[in-house]
Amino acid sequence: MESLTEKIDALFAQNKGAEAEKLMLQALQALEVKAQGEECVSAWMDMVPILNELTGYCRETGQAERSYEYAQRAIGLLEQMGLGESIPYATTLLNAANAYRAGGRLEDSWEHYIKVAEIYKEQLEPKDMLWANFYNNLSLLYQELKRYDWAKESLLKALGIALQNPDTIFEQAVTYTNLANSCLELEQEEEAQKYFTGAIMLFEKYNIKDSHYCAALSAMGNYFYRKKEYARALKYFKKAGQGIEESLGRNEYYYRMQENARLCEERLEEENARLCEERLEEENARLCRDRMEETEAAPQLPKKGMELCR
Repeated sequence: MESLTEKIDALFAQNKGAEAEKLMLQALQALEVKAQGEECVSAWMDMVPILNELTGYCRETGQAERSYEYAQRAIGLLEQMGLGESIPYATTLLNAANAYRAGGRLEDSWEHYIKVAEIYKEQLEPKDMLWANFYNNLSLLYQELKRYDWAKESLLKALGIALQNPDTIFEQAVTYTNLANSCLELEQEEEAQKYFTGAIMLFEKYNIKDSHYCAALSAMGNYFYRKKEYARALKYFKKAGQGIEESLGRNEYYYRMQENARLCEERLEEENARLCEERLEEENARLCRDRMEETEAAPQLPKKGMELCR
């Protein structure tokens, strides 16, 4: 199982999501056959992480119904094994909550987040990184509910925990991205830029080029678009779209980046047309001034009835 997990992680790291999905489905099918025999519990244990990975993959590729199905299968298997109050059960519930949130089923998402928090409170220390992950994901639900103030509060909790734990570069970068988005919605633009910059710097420094990196690029594009810096926004939207295509294919988020880039190009064309018109008006005004100055400088003919100079 460990070897399979390493292969899946390697494929995702190489932006080969479709190949990773194929490998997971093959492994799941083999375990389903094994589960029909005497080693059913062992097979179920191995199926849970694969189902969780498939839930996340389907969530990110816009396959909402499949993500719900995989999440509920994983939850059901853990309950059958009597692990309904365990940490693996809670993290599986969290995965399901994220799937429901991404699919727009916000009430279902909220119910799962509440169950996760109840288990974590019983079994985890307040500074455990699982709490940071929880607060990060909960903030995304708050963003969907337009409660960006709650989202920011949740994310600051997540960041406080992550900064106290070593080897949490990825978690810090993701938190900075989410914080920046919330600050942007709260019209705290300078604070948002600080967090965007921190996120992208960490992703690029440690060569993390997954969907979270693309989300940071997209968010930076939104920041510059709001500031009407369309050329800079276009650069980030194109870069995000390219990364999404390489890692996840041409999914909903890829086409969203394409649309954002198109809007930037339209705004740039409008700006160029306006600048050309302004320059033309300025040139016409200059020509008129020059003609007036030439007329005023020309010798004046005497008025009728005046005696000519000899």
